[in-house]
Amino acid sequence: MVSLVELLQQIDRWFFDYQVSSVLIGVMRALAIAVVLAQFAVQFGDIIRYSKPFGVFNTDAWLNACKSFPQMSLYSLFPQSHILPWIVTLGAFISGFLALIGLLTWLTLPTFLVSVVSIQGRTFTIMFSGGDSVVRMLLLCLALTDSSAALSVDTLLSSKPELSTVPGWPIRILQIYVCSIYWNSACYKIYRQCWISGHAVRDAAMSGLWGRRIGLSLFSNQFFSKWFSRSVLIFESTAPITFWITETTVPTLVAALLLHGSLWLFLRIGYFGPIMMVSVLAFGNPLVSFVGQLSPSKIARISHENDKYFFHYSHS
Repeated sequence: MVSLVELLQQIDRWFFDYQVSSVLIGVMRALAIAVVLAQFAVQFGDIIRYSKPFGVFNTDAWLNACKSFPQMSLYSLFPQSHILPWIVTLGAFISGFLALIGLLTWLTLPTFLVSVVSIQGRTFTIMFSGGDSVVRMLLLCLALTDSSAALSVDTLLSSKPELSTVPGWPIRILQIYVCSIYWNSACYKIYRQCWISGHAVRDAAMSGLWGRRIGLSLFSNQFFSKWFSRSVLIFESTAPITFWITETTVPTLVAALLLHGSLWLFLRIGYFGPIMMVSVLAFGNPLVSFVGQLSPSKIARISHENDKYFFHYSHS
């Protein structure tokens, strides 16, 4: 049996000594911002309309009565006016684009995060059907990571050499957060017969509100609906475990990408599908190492072995 001190030391190494590929972080930064900007571009008119001081749903009295949206908002710092939504929204596009290309990332990425939180809080009554909290956590973790160490204008303009890995403790937080989403979802579904029978996904996919045309023919088949629904339940129940096992990390990551891609293809769930596909890339170190984009020795020694030792000791 391992002592408590040794276990705490292993947890400390597993969390604070974790190194993540700078290329992976650069890809995640660009994809996450691109997904959010694309969604904002599609709903630009609604963002402006419902962000006005006395919009249809967003009267000040209504916003004050709703306490579930984030309190950190640019709308609470400046006097209310009809031009403020334009300033906040255009500021989000400008800071987002600069952060996407990696220019002054230390400033533009946090600015983009604050702008996104402000827009989400102002329009939460009618905007976006899922993924808002995932977006906030993903952008926060990327802001706390040296996300401009590779694939960025900052690196091109700097005389410093490009780093192969960067400290990744914020990505550890993101990994834990992603697993909590899966387990929470699995616990919700496992006691509901509609998910075991396949009716839940089938009814959503066949409805005009949630379903897309491409899913109508597939989910009209009862066998496919039952198979797909149970596969989702099995994946969400097991992924929080298999993500941490070195031998199954890459297969689980591929399964997660296929799952969220197919759900986004079949259902109208906002940007939840694409943003989850970016978030699960937090487990992508072994995949990047596999394609030879970073030093296998360093990642294998610091990341993979820590994962293996952690679970070996915790189950001893």
